Amino acid sequence: MFPEGKVNMEKEYLRLKWGVGRILYETYRAKKIIPTIIPIHHVGMEKLLPNYPPYYFRLNNKLTFNFGNPIDISEVMKSIFDNNVDEETARRLITDKLQDELNALRLETEALHQKF
Repeated sequence: MFPEGKVNMEKEYLRLKWGVGRILYETYRAKKIIPTIIPIHHVGMEKLLPNYPPYYFRLNNKLTFNFGNPIDISEVMKSIFDNNVDEETARRLITDKLQDELNALRLETEALHQKF
């Protein structure tokens, strides 16, 4: 899933869309299930397979994939439902938690990409 709501062609910082928070909120509300969220960040894909024509693989480019630790949103969910937070605020809180975790993974991935 691309939580930014689109493929980020320009590599700019994009705020996550609240839809990702809504999916998690409604899953928990309906079934009391907190999905396992495995964050992934990559650097260098635009050099291997550019977003602009001609669309063909460019071999011998460095690509870094980083799979982060599962994101635990159980405390956020507990707080939301214990405090009867309204749905809009709940979606924002969940999305903000994911945004923070993904941003930390982005910084780690960029450092790994530079190191190797």
